[in-house]
Amino acid sequence: MNQNRILLLVAVLLISVAGYFYFNSTSGTIKKELRDFAVKDTAAITKIFIADKKGNQATLERKSSALWTINGKYPARQDAINTLLTTMKLIEVRSPVGKAALNNIIKELSATGTKVEIYEGDKKIKTYYVGGPTQDMLGTYMYLENSTVPFVIHIPGFNGYLSTRYFADATDWRSRVIFNYGEGQIQFVKVTNNDEPDNSFRITKQGDSYVYYPGINSEKPQEIYQSQIVAYLAKYQLIGFERPTYDLDKTYKDSLLATIPSRVLEVKSVEGKDDIIRMYKKPADTGTLTSTDPVTGEARVIDPDRMYAQWNNDTNLIVVQYYVMDKLFNKPDKIKGFGGL
Repeated sequence: MNQNRILLLVAVLLISVAGYFYFNSTSGTIKKELRDFAVKDTAAITKIFIADKKGNQATLERKSSALWTINGKYPARQDAINTLLTTMKLIEVRSPVGKAALNNIIKELSATGTKVEIYEGDKKIKTYYVGGPTQDMLGTYMYLENSTVPFVIHIPGFNGYLSTRYFADATDWRSRVIFNYGEGQIQFVKVTNNDEPDNSFRITKQGDSYVYYPGINSEKPQEIYQSQIVAYLAKYQLIGFERPTYDLDKTYKDSLLATIPSRVLEVKSVEGKDDIIRMYKKPADTGTLTSTDPVTGEARVIDPDRMYAQWNNDTNLIVVQYYVMDKLFNKPDKIKGFGGL
């Protein structure tokens, strides 16, 4: 963080000096390479580093055409990645910052500027600083490293500013998707409901069909319609969590993880990818709409809407909703509408 601050202060000093010579020169000519913010071939970008003045840092790395990671640990939100790459490709200079506004914009970049580094392989191809919006909210102040002055940047045809697309909080970059399986992509599912053991079951894919076991320890499969199983597995498309938790007390977290989870989901894909989600009852938050039982008026001990969950042994827990997860704990032989069942 101190290094970033020093670099930003150096950049501000360079802007001030360059700005003086720019506005006092006779030609006012700015070389194209010193005002060229855009990256035309965004498919070649392999890494993006973003840091803000609050101490947040985000390192986004391309692992494949459909997978980016955040800070080397979690999958990143593909929608936000796509928006950022599109922005980097389409941005253009609207104008240099006018002389009257130069000092104020320099101060703004110094106080709130977000640093952006763009890489192709191991080579850093661009570094620029992103400031706030212009007064008309249709442009964004930016400074390209080694340029002469800050510029007003925009995307032609887009009515808005671009600052919000360059966020450095890793929590906001992290994907919320847990499962997103298409048809035929699941090899095995084991559903353990320790609160209601009779509602536990297993599904295994054999060839082009599925075998259903009505209990986690059942040795004999139960005959049900394949369409019931397919309908159940379709529920694993786009299952997500509400939010990560990075601030839980370690002693509390260790104590929680030492208990038997209320529910467990184990899923294996046909490609061999394993996922296990262990879910634990979450204490009710105080001062919320659900913190008090509406019938008895008494304070709730357990949150009726959310659970803590551990995903693949990650030390940082996530919060999941019963509303989202409950459908994965409904046994497929209970699904109605197939052959009169």
